[in-house]
Amino acid sequence: SQSVVLCRRRGMTIRVVIADDGRGFDAALLGRSSVGMRVSIVERMRSVAGGEADIRSVVGGGTTVELTWVRS
Repeated sequence: SQSVVLCRRRGMTIRVVIADDGRGFDAALLGRSSVGMRVSIVERMRSVAGGEADIRSVVGGGTTVELTWVRS
């Protein structure tokens, strides 16, 4: 599989995008007990002032993780 990593800064916004064309996953099947995705990525980004995480995945179509920080 191939991966792409982008890092951009526009004004006070920093965006990092990591994408691959791997096998992907069904987020609905992760459930609340799957702390890796929910806690390690999403909650940690929320704990950073202005941080946000967006994770999109399609079974058989890869995964994209977008991390965004807005500095005040």
